[in-house]
Amino acid sequence: MAPGHSIVLMACFLVGSSIGENWQAEACSSLLYRSTSSESDRKFSPSSRKGERLRAAQFRERELDHLYHRRLQLHPLKIHQIREGFVHDHDSDHETDSRSHVLSHSVSLLEVSFGEADALLAFKDGIGTYSEGALDDWTPGKRSEYCSWTRVTCICQLHVTALHLSSLDLTCLLGPSLSNLSYLEELHLDQNYLGREIPPDLGRLSRLRILNLENNRLYGSIPKDLGNLTSLQVLNLGCQGSWFNGTIPEELGQLLELRFLNLGDVNNADLEYTSFRLGKRNDLTGTIPRSLGNCTKLRYLDFYGNYFLTGVIPEELGKLIHLEYLSFEDNNFTGAVPHQLGNLTLCKYLNFRDNKLQGYLPVGLANLSRLIVLDVGLNFFTGNLVHVSSTSWSELSWFSAFWNSFTGTFPELLLSCRNLVMLDLSFNNFSGNLPADLGRLSSAKIIFIEYNMFGRELPESLTNISLILEL
Repeated sequence: MAPGHSIVLMACFLVGSSIGENWQAEACSSLLYRSTSSESDRKFSPSSRKGERLRAAQFRERELDHLYHRRLQLHPLKIHQIREGFVHDHDSDHETDSRSHVLSHSVSLLEVSFGEADALLAFKDGIGTYSEGALDDWTPGKRSEYCSWTRVTCICQLHVTALHLSSLDLTCLLGPSLSNLSYLEELHLDQNYLGREIPPDLGRLSRLRILNLENNRLYGSIPKDLGNLTSLQVLNLGCQGSWFNGTIPEELGQLLELRFLNLGDVNNADLEYTSFRLGKRNDLTGTIPRSLGNCTKLRYLDFYGNYFLTGVIPEELGKLIHLEYLSFEDNNFTGAVPHQLGNLTLCKYLNFRDNKLQGYLPVGLANLSRLIVLDVGLNFFTGNLVHVSSTSWSELSWFSAFWNSFTGTFPELLLSCRNLVMLDLSFNNFSGNLPADLGRLSSAKIIFIEYNMFGRELPESLTNISLILEL
């Protein structure tokens, strides 16, 4: 093959390797047509060869930039071709300045990318055991194929963007090696047996959108460095156990893109009101930072079961108007519920259960028309539930107010909750007769009203309702 032809073929490869097989064929066909449009033994002049190489190199660089955000799972053969085609051709007697620039760029890219392979191998070196066969292809012998390793996702520039390592029974100390994956966007390490403190170095992953460490054996504090992850949308640190303690850093309030924040234990409650929790709760201490009110894109916020979280519920949380799930359950919060929480009009699940909260429930809670679950049980609330005559709780299915100090007659505002399945008003100071039209709660399966001062006579409207009623 004539020297000019080999250079054109190299230009074809440089362009095609970054875009895809079909495009590569078309590009090569087009360039080859130029080289063969005249007689077959035509010789290119040095200036024409240089022009072709420059145009191909520039086009390739532009296309790489354009495709930066397109995620591709690169085939090992393609990585091998890049390594062989870019690195070993540097001895050619005919290389020019423009070609040297392209090759230098490619070698640099591979060195950085193979550094990411080394980061993955360093992480695996720290693993004691894992599910059978799960990471067997993570080996130094396949270092050039790291983008095809199990549960690894790359983009076209050979950068690792996602690790899906959930539920692999990993037993290891979570070290800082993964912080060298500077293009990482998703890190899923939940449902494993990771130990040690969360490495502060993870705060260097500026592109990270998802950090899921739920249900491991981490201990110590939440590093304030996580506040540097300004692209983060999901932060799940639930279910570590009692050794995961310390305070909630103010710096988490810098995570303005955050949608999901779990610092307790994710609760999955169905409409039959059996709940499933993973069992290992955290023991975070101190107060809720007011700075979390800056995370206005939050949809899920869970402090469940830390026991030692104290102080008042910050009124700044009322700015989280996109919240659909909010749980303060099973902590040591005091004071009144801030009336600003009445702004959470999209909230479906709101849980204050088992704290030391007191005073009246805010009137604004009656306007939360999306509520499905509202639990205020096991506190020190007083007054006649919510001091309004009606509510917007048309979708409410579960309401629990047991073990407080509520007074007055049966709260008739609940009679408009036609979808109510479970109602618990037990262990309060309600009095008087039960309303004659209590049977309007036709969806009810469970009603607990024992340990109050209600009259003992059941309304006739209940006779056709299948439910469990305890007086």
